[in-house]
Order: sequence, then structure tokens, then C-alpha cells
Amino acid sequence: ARALGFREIATSDFTINAGDLLVVMSDDLADIDSSTLDRAADIIYIGTTLPAALVARATLVLPIANTLEEEGTFVNLRGRVQRYLQAKAAPGVARPAWNVLADIASLLNNDASYYLPSEVFAALASSHPQFAGLDYSSLALRGLPLAELASASESRSHGNGQSQGATG
Repeated sequence: ARALGFREIATSDFTINAGDLLVVMSDDLADIDSSTLDRAADIIYIGTTLPAALVARATLVLPIANTLEEEGTFVNLRGRVQRYLQAKAAPGVARPAWNVLADIASLLNNDASYYLPSEVFAALASSHPQFAGLDYSSLALRGLPLAELASASESRSHGNGQSQGATG
């Protein structure tokens, strides 16, 4: 999410005005004041476990699978994009996060339809320069560096005449 420009915000860093729509994704909301939630006209929660603060307030709850229950990718702390595999079935009506978000995008008149995590990754790689040149099937479990890190590593290795291999 950070590579795409999203940022985490503390509850003191944002304001909800009367009538706002609040979309919360996988947050426990432990630090949020209940009067802040009361100002939202509607609250959509997308997550694995509904926080107690939203039990009576959420307008819509979209249950998602956790990482053990879905297949996908993540960017590790070293900037390598890695795949992970589903280890067990998701409970009840929970679906992979990418699947839920793809349905929301479709409802918002986005022409794209995604049926596989590889299709979502291909769309990401074609629309965000940080992921350019990466292919879902070639990532494997060790992964590959984000484009900006790969370029920096290549520049360093050509600058001193020595090859510096990336490590997992």
C-alpha cells in the first residue's frame, strides 16, 4: 500500500464530518473516539474480524479472508514482491480481499473484471511504475525487487564494476 502512495494515519490525523462515508479496512479502531464514528453517515467495514466499535454502527460489512486463506502477493521489508499461497479454506462467506475490492471497483463502473490474483497483479504491474516488468508467475516464493530497487541495485553494480546480487 505504501508503494502505491497510501499512508497509515493515526486517529488524530483525520476528521470525519457529518454525513461522510467512512470505509475501514482491517483496523481494530481501538484508538478512535465513538463520537467520531457517530458523525459518519455510513460505515463500510472490510476485514477479517468486525471491531466491537462497529458492531452496531457498520452499514455494510464485507468479510475477507486472511492471508492464510487466500493466494496473493506482498512487498516485504526489503522491497521484494513475493507470492504467498493459500494454506486453508476461508470460513463462511469470507473471500480474498482482492476479490472483494475487484467487485467494488466493478460496481463503481470500472470496466475491468478480475477472476484470478494473477489478473489483479497484471493490472497493478501495468498501471504502477514501481511494479513495471514484474510478472506474477515469475515472482515465485522468493520474489523480485520493485522496479525502483532493481534500478538502484543495477546502478550500484555497474558503478563499481562488481556485481552485487540481491538477497531474499
